[in-house]
Amino acid sequence: MQLAFAGTPEFAAIVLQGLLDGGYRPEFVLTQPDRPSGRGRKLMPGAVKLLAEQYGLEVMQPTTLRASRASGAAALEEICGRPLDLLVVAAYGLILPARLLDHPKHGAINVHASLLPRWRGAAPVERAIMAGDTISGATLMQMDEGLDTGDILSQATCSIDSPRTGTQVAEEIARLGCDLLAAALPDLEALQRMPQTEALATYADKLSPDDARIDWHRPAKQIHDQIRAVSGRMTAWTNILDEQGNAVRLRILDSEAIDAESGGTGGQIVRADRGGLIVGCGDGALRITSLQLAAGKGRIMDAAQALNGYRAWFAVGSLLG
Repeated sequence: MQLAFAGTPEFAAIVLQGLLDGGYRPEFVLTQPDRPSGRGRKLMPGAVKLLAEQYGLEVMQPTTLRASRASGAAALEEICGRPLDLLVVAAYGLILPARLLDHPKHGAINVHASLLPRWRGAAPVERAIMAGDTISGATLMQMDEGLDTGDILSQATCSIDSPRTGTQVAEEIARLGCDLLAAALPDLEALQRMPQTEALATYADKLSPDDARIDWHRPAKQIHDQIRAVSGRMTAWTNILDEQGNAVRLRILDSEAIDAESGGTGGQIVRADRGGLIVGCGDGALRITSLQLAAGKGRIMDAAQALNGYRAWFAVGSLLG
């Protein structure tokens, strides 16, 4: 089978590895251009590019695939000038035009990280966790020009309950996607298509910086789900005051939603000991067990270390946010 692969982040790299392990070597790989990263803003390749280079695969990194732009038109000419049986897509990040979707003999198949039609869009894993969903999974979808609107070919489910983070859930879903591909690729002609039910569609908007900021007036369960959902993509944060009254960013890495403690209001520390920092929420309380301050050496600390180094900051009655 002459196939190509399109994807960029770690989720897509897991899917690509599954193809390679199954004996399917792409003719070439499409992935997004290298992006600036870190304090030095050095250009860094995505996980798919690193894996493709490890296996000696040809890598193409167009900035766009829009035919209305010269670079996009040139990229389309090159891609569509090659014979293909199938294009496999997983978290690529660029819009694929109809010309490219229609070019392969069997079109394009997408490995999507949700149970479509729920959570179409850019951040399905994170939005599912933040919404309090307990079940998600992988969908193998025949791509069309819409946003994750194509016919469903197969699905597999998994639990996304606490305490797993968004990164951990995404890894499991990617492996489910590998299993779906392994079952589908030997006989693409036999796959049954099931149209999506539009009335059940929900949308997973791209994460924004606001998705990492904690609102302590929300229920503790929602805040905990927010923290674990964005873990690995960004870090949930709030502010805490130092001895001089200056706001210092407090990043929360691990937490647990618990029953309400007496006397706590939204964002108020009601108890602080080696077992955790207990913060009142709009409903219930949040136990913070792992954190990082934008102060000192900025190291990750547990509750005991935080109290040893910054006891005055985390005194009972202090307010976060």
